[in-house]
Amino acid sequence: MARTGEMTLADRIAAACDGVVPSGPVVAALGGGADSAAAAWGCRQAGRSLVGVFVDHRLEGSRRLRDAAERLTRRLDIELQVVPAPCADGPGLELRARELRRDALSAVAGGRPIVVGHTADDQAETVLMHLLRGAGTRGAAGMRTVDPPWYRPLLDVTRDDTRALADGLALPYADDPANADLRFTRNRIRRIGLPSLVAAMGDRDVVGALGAAARRFRDVDALLGTLADEVPVRRDAGATLLPAPVLASVARPVATYAVWRALRGPAGPQGGSAADVAAVMAVVDGARRRQLGGGLLAEREGPYVAIHAGPVPAPDPIADVPVPGRVRFGAITVEIAPGEGSGGLAPSLADGRLSLRAPEPGDRIDIAGGRKRVVEALAEAAVPVRLRSAWPLLVADGAVAAIPGVRLASWAASRQDGALRLEIERGP
Repeated sequence: MARTGEMTLADRIAAACDGVVPSGPVVAALGGGADSAAAAWGCRQAGRSLVGVFVDHRLEGSRRLRDAAERLTRRLDIELQVVPAPCADGPGLELRARELRRDALSAVAGGRPIVVGHTADDQAETVLMHLLRGAGTRGAAGMRTVDPPWYRPLLDVTRDDTRALADGLALPYADDPANADLRFTRNRIRRIGLPSLVAAMGDRDVVGALGAAARRFRDVDALLGTLADEVPVRRDAGATLLPAPVLASVARPVATYAVWRALRGPAGPQGGSAADVAAVMAVVDGARRRQLGGGLLAEREGPYVAIHAGPVPAPDPIADVPVPGRVRFGAITVEIAPGEGSGGLAPSLADGRLSLRAPEPGDRIDIAGGRKRVVEALAEAAVPVRLRSAWPLLVADGAVAAIPGVRLASWAASRQDGALRLEIERGP
């Protein structure tokens, strides 16, 4: 077995697994290749209790890879679970297959650590891919060694090392034919881009240099994350709210990091593109509204930048509102409760039938000296545009008795003690 310094390659891989992978039951992601075989072997050498999982996409080569995983688990004397996750060939295959694997592994693991065999070469490819698409520090930092539930003990071990270990110990493995398909960005970087860089740099360890750069970016990313914690984020009725004055006052890299992190909620784990971050920052700088990817909008709401998917759909009417009582109307909870002073709803309203519904065209509420359109009252109260078509109206005998949280109809307001308290609470 090849040696590195005073440790054999086998010792180094076993030590890496022992130092990274938590003790106790562990799930080993087995893809059939030498990398996952080396990671599983290292975990066994480190005394971990393993169950192997092979996610079967039923693509070309899947049968061969599954056979290799089955032979490996027999060799290591561990259980193998095969999870069917068919993935049709076609556009987006890389991303679709990766998401299916992550979901399948997470479901089997049930919170247990998941060990994957990503190597230093995978890290170098990942860093290059992220840099070329204009990623920030998070992307440039590449994959994390520890990113629960994912554990990558071999990020400092090369792909050649894992093959050498597997060959030296006769660990079963097979090569995935999909790794030669140049339709996929990673394969083009692996087979064309990275080798060209290696040739251009001569004797320099390009893979090692990219891994070292990723570690430095990771430190910067951690610092930005800590500083971005000072930017509070609110969830409001399906929207993500960021305080524009705070974003404008902190250093620009901190602000953009906070925006990127906030976007990962509504836009999903792959959200937060550079273009989306720039669009949100344009609203921070004074723009009224900007369109984001994925059908999202960023628009100013008072001191906040709201990131949302457009107007909230109107909930179904609620025919009977109990008094006292608390009911949910879409993202808004309405509560009617006994009060102590005046200025609330007239207690006599409890004797009739109260209902909740969304505003309709032409709705008006009685005010002293006349009537006001409901849409005007909502605008005057600075109710966000996205919520106005779904805002609850309290109706008594067909007439608007109150716009909860905004105003009461003149005839529905009590001027005596014992008025009913009408309050609302907006959900996340």
